[in-house]
Amino acid sequence: MNRVPKLRFTEFREDWKKVSLNEIVKENIESIPMPENDYIRIGIYCHAKGTFQEYVTKEKALNVDTMYVVHKNNLIVNITFAWEHAIAITKDIDEGKIVSHRFPTYDFRTGHLYKFYKYLILDKKFKYKLGLASPGGAGRNRVLNKCEFLKIQVYTTSKKEQEKIADFLSKVDERITVQENIISDLENQKKGLMQKLFNQEIRFKAADGSDYPKWNNDSFPDIFTMLQNNTFSRDCLNYEYGTVKNIHYGDILIKFGASLQPDDNRIPYVNSNIDVQRFSKESYLKEGDIVFADTAEDFTVGKSIEICNIDNVKLLSGLHTIPCRPKKEFASKYLGYYTNSERYHKQLLPLIQGIKVSSISRTSICNTFIEYPCLEEQKKIVNCISAFDKKIEIERKILEDWQQIKKGLLQQMFV
Repeated sequence: MNRVPKLRFTEFREDWKKVSLNEIVKENIESIPMPENDYIRIGIYCHAKGTFQEYVTKEKALNVDTMYVVHKNNLIVNITFAWEHAIAITKDIDEGKIVSHRFPTYDFRTGHLYKFYKYLILDKKFKYKLGLASPGGAGRNRVLNKCEFLKIQVYTTSKKEQEKIADFLSKVDERITVQENIISDLENQKKGLMQKLFNQEIRFKAADGSDYPKWNNDSFPDIFTMLQNNTFSRDCLNYEYGTVKNIHYGDILIKFGASLQPDDNRIPYVNSNIDVQRFSKESYLKEGDIVFADTAEDFTVGKSIEICNIDNVKLLSGLHTIPCRPKKEFASKYLGYYTNSERYHKQLLPLIQGIKVSSISRTSICNTFIEYPCLEEQKKIVNCISAFDKKIEIERKILEDWQQIKKGLLQQMFV
């Protein structure tokens, strides 16, 4: 059955045709012996987020005799994680890098443009078809059947329309990249400002023009009291309903900034069938409390959030977190900014343990120090950094709008 997309350039009127991948691509095999020295291999992000490169030392090389050369503008798939949408179009910088047999690559046949299929493979329906072509159980037991992969059918159009669609969407991508760069620049400026503020290279003056007092430098136990956390996994949480919310360490690392409002819809509830009576009143977080993530897959371990505007929300600190309560009065958001600053994180680095998974213990974090000026100067520091946060938030909203525009276009410009 032939179809046409909902949104189309007016000069094109022919129906789109349903064809198999085997009619679009052909396997591109160039084998080489396993390198004797270090090499760079290609990997593929899940969720169709593109390729990445990894430097491999001789000691960590795969125990195989043969590897395969990658060429740019090819379709590449990870047969182990195809069901998780691990598929991409190779980039210019991927040219000449190598992969194992788990990453078959395909060149495009005449009349089919790689830059058009770069967008077609983003479709959720395509991910579903990859799943069907990957039989087996969960996780690594689901391996893509290459024959079934090439039988996957998609709707495609003439080379001229492919080019027009790809060029149009690439301009949207360019605008998204510009927006991402704006945000990145602002974040770098904010980072530089925070370094100068917390290194005391920039100091504020009092209203009468006089200098503020010297900063304090107190031990972690002098500033904080440790609180109780829980070990609820993701299976114990939901985003639909509940009476108690729970902060998961993964959300601290990925979703949240230096401060967090408990009414944020990104904070999950504890499932109603779980008994939370064992948690004392003091276990529930309050305004100004700091929560550290004590585990990460990299050196972001130790990232923290400060609880702000909690009102009457019941909130617990969850799996792999270290919740702390200040013993002294601080300006709202000061501790959130300070404990996420490079100056404080440098104290954490020697205390982090682990190789593949990094962690920091409650005992270790107690060996750090908290630097802080008088309350009035704290407020000025917070206002200064918050101004950057507000600007970044505005630019992120613009980025989200462009991403939604692209999503809508992809839904309407393909069959």
